[in-house]
Amino acid sequence: MRISDRFKLIRQFTVILFIFSTALQPIVAETPEVISWKLSQGQVKANALLDGSGKYPLVIDGHPQFTREGGEAWVLGGEVSGATAKLNPADLSQTEISLIAWVLVAEIGEKEIIAELVDSNQNRLVLAADEDRFMFSISSEEGSKTARSNTPFIPGRWYLVGGIFDGSSISIYVNTIDKGSEAYIQDNIIFGEMVELRIGYSDEGSKLKGLINEVAIYNQALTTQHFSAGLAGKRETLPDAPESIFGPFMEVQGPFIELQPDDATPWLSALVSWQTPEPMDCTLEFGLGAAEVESFDCFLGTRIPINPFDDNKTSVIGNIKKLNRKHTILLEKINPEKSYYLRIRGRCEDGKEQVSQAYEFDGQFNYTQQSQPVRDVPYPSNSADPSLYRSFAHRVVADTGITRGYCLIVEANEGWLAYELAQHTQLQIIAVDKDPEDVQKARQFLDKAGIYGGRVTVFEGTTDNRGPYFANLIVSDETLTSGEMPGRLSDIYGHLRPYGGTIYLGQTGRSPQLTSAKIETWIGDMDLTTGNTQLEQDNGLFWIHRRGALPGAGEWTHQYANPANNACSHDSLIKGEVEVLWWGRPGPRPMPDRGPRNPAPLFANGRLLVQGNRVFFGMDAYNGTILWSFQTPAFRRANMPRDCSNMVVSGDRLYIASGSYCYVINAQTGQREEIFTVLAPSIGEHKVNWGYLALSNGLLIGSGTFDGAQYFGDQGEWYEGGSGHEAGKVTSEYIFALDQNSGEVIWKHDAGVLINSTVTIHKQTVYLLESRQADGKPNFSGRFPAELPSDLHIVALDAQTGVEKWTRPVDYSNIRFMVYLATAQNTLVAAGTDKDKNFHTFAYDTEMGHPLWNHTEQTKKTHHSGHLSHPTIVGDRLYVNKFSFDLRSGEVLNLDPFDWHGCGTMSAGQHTIFHRYEFHGMMDIETGQRTELLGVRSGCWLGLIPAGGMLLAPESGSGCSCRHALQTSVAYIPKQ
Repeated sequence: MRISDRFKLIRQFTVILFIFSTALQPIVAETPEVISWKLSQGQVKANALLDGSGKYPLVIDGHPQFTREGGEAWVLGGEVSGATAKLNPADLSQTEISLIAWVLVAEIGEKEIIAELVDSNQNRLVLAADEDRFMFSISSEEGSKTARSNTPFIPGRWYLVGGIFDGSSISIYVNTIDKGSEAYIQDNIIFGEMVELRIGYSDEGSKLKGLINEVAIYNQALTTQHFSAGLAGKRETLPDAPESIFGPFMEVQGPFIELQPDDATPWLSALVSWQTPEPMDCTLEFGLGAAEVESFDCFLGTRIPINPFDDNKTSVIGNIKKLNRKHTILLEKINPEKSYYLRIRGRCEDGKEQVSQAYEFDGQFNYTQQSQPVRDVPYPSNSADPSLYRSFAHRVVADTGITRGYCLIVEANEGWLAYELAQHTQLQIIAVDKDPEDVQKARQFLDKAGIYGGRVTVFEGTTDNRGPYFANLIVSDETLTSGEMPGRLSDIYGHLRPYGGTIYLGQTGRSPQLTSAKIETWIGDMDLTTGNTQLEQDNGLFWIHRRGALPGAGEWTHQYANPANNACSHDSLIKGEVEVLWWGRPGPRPMPDRGPRNPAPLFANGRLLVQGNRVFFGMDAYNGTILWSFQTPAFRRANMPRDCSNMVVSGDRLYIASGSYCYVINAQTGQREEIFTVLAPSIGEHKVNWGYLALSNGLLIGSGTFDGAQYFGDQGEWYEGGSGHEAGKVTSEYIFALDQNSGEVIWKHDAGVLINSTVTIHKQTVYLLESRQADGKPNFSGRFPAELPSDLHIVALDAQTGVEKWTRPVDYSNIRFMVYLATAQNTLVAAGTDKDKNFHTFAYDTEMGHPLWNHTEQTKKTHHSGHLSHPTIVGDRLYVNKFSFDLRSGEVLNLDPFDWHGCGTMSAGQHTIFHRYEFHGMMDIETGQRTELLGVRSGCWLGLIPAGGMLLAPESGSGCSCRHALQTSVAYIPKQ
């Protein structure tokens, strides 16, 4: 159907959408209404707002909230997604169209839809706030036209905004003084059989956060005179945006929510902790929603009688009892099938009260191992002294600190050591014994204790059919009681987890049959030099061995493996055929939608660190045990092609950036150890967040990004396109270095506006892409929305001092979709695509930035984000855009003909490249042979990491509509 046919119906009626504060009345005298809704609490019935005729209910998605002071207004944001009403085109006038709104926008975003008309043919008329301008657009299958306001709006103010179509052009009005741009439409539109009015939704930009009062549809295209009449006196009657909903909010470091099981009930408890920048007395408000809330005094831990989440009533805390920066409270009776909201009120010494934003947490996200109560069962009368086992269990836990994961008991006898370890740890215990009578006795004894089959399992035979690497702890009942070493070390060593898995064998001084000679004979010619071995003779003889890393294993500590961004872990072990080591949690429920191109998982010191949807997991990478998890409602980052990850790891410390802070987390326990603040947390009145994050030679490298620039991906955005709200490259005003342990400031570089996705560190040098346009700094939007600025420089800084080593001007002004820097072997690679999806690759020598070569070619993978591919460098080869290049010369070594299906980008070890095909996929670098791991797929960016001698693939395909995905976390190892 031609566009002239599609516009025909629009020329035959007028729609005027008007949002205002007072009782229903026409904007202009003698302008007849068609449909109108008064957006007040009294008009809500069965979660719908009734129009004046009762014919068109406006159905609200979520629990509606309304302001009460200064006039009533409907609050959009928070728990409400939007509202819809189905309209009949026959009830509408058939000449012209105008879409009008009284609107208060609380936060600047991208394509925040105020109201739109959508038909069954997907024709759309959209009135929206796009960044700091209002816009009106009409679109169909034939294309779209857009008009934008001339002047920026101010968040928190009311505006009368109108989009007008007069049959030949569209225009936009803001109040009476700003008639924005016009766009001409030469033909007509035909709507489908049903027209739907939508308010507040967004399928491609940000969700509107603001206020509306009343919606009305009229039958006349408006002029400046109409707007003058509609504006007169209205603004003064409209309510202010409530601070409790839209801010400014009290600054909170956190909060962190840790769910814990209640052994005696089906309920959970939630430990909520946070810090405040200055000492405060705090009250926490918490409940299922705005209508069901309790409030707790955070000092006394008791409920207090206030009416929280009521914007007209200030909670009265009473006399200040104690001012703290650190706050913790335990909430009980959490339903594991419900989601909850919480909000924090704080009062400083001067008595002024502040309130945080409302946070959501989910009762389903409990990954703490259910603590199975151990019943007190008397030992059989013919057993050894119970204190022998009890004291040994205490000693093992005290010396090793191992309380979670898996324990293997070799020669378990009748299960008494298993019983004591179950009482003092949360270990899953696998016990093995060759004697069938002992096995039966152990099962019966542990069953009476209530832990058999749940916490402890006993097998008859040897350990031969147990899997590799699973045991965090290996002990022996037989060695403890008789002094005999269990089997052969070579038979059990393969079960021991690398990176600190411990064999703890010994005998107390009460029964000294064990000797050093026996231990040496048992070890034989086993090479244990990669681990740490101790022989203790304190109250007995004890042999303790902690296994080291697997020789050749790599780590994945940053988004693209390392600070050099080369997406290669150099793991030399994971290659050839692979098999499953473990699979299981987390599944898809706590993970973000796969589309927004989320941060990669990390691996260090045998731990897998995974970022879900505002929930973080610390896992044992070798057996899948979830060591800890916490929910952080304020922590989120997305769109990795245009930004950088918010987490990195070094040894036993995980660093997570959120807001203006970097949180230092103990990677084994999940406990918060330090909080560092971004340098210059504000520039003028503009808040600055922590942007870039990396670790290098004892330094924590960070940058300052304006608040609002970072992506969250909460609407399931795919970030595939080249428009500003998808492809805006996140920028920082400065970059700095802190001592990663003390937080001491080492240096700061503040010359231009740098692009976060380009910061790379190689051999004590920080490289970045920086704009030095005099009129471009500060860049308050925090993004370069389309093509890059013309005045760009590659800058090299000394990583230890921040002193500039060299700078080179470059012209990347045609780059639109993304831009990256990566380094390896003294070569700096830059890559990006232009508006036509031509892929541009450049190489420079890292010493002084001299150009080595460049290559331009049309994107070779023409679907599923091929134009966004990130470079991968393995040895002297560069892989990007399906080409493999000699890194130094730029010689094309190969063009991969395989057209893989999936989104995402590559990761690599020393011998293998990993990528999503239909499923998890891998390719041997030397032979080109491909293997597909059927049934499981990763997400839409980087979810497969080769590290620790494994391929680690925590669940990242949540939300996928592909028919074949099994959504689970899984680890693979080379086939044994």
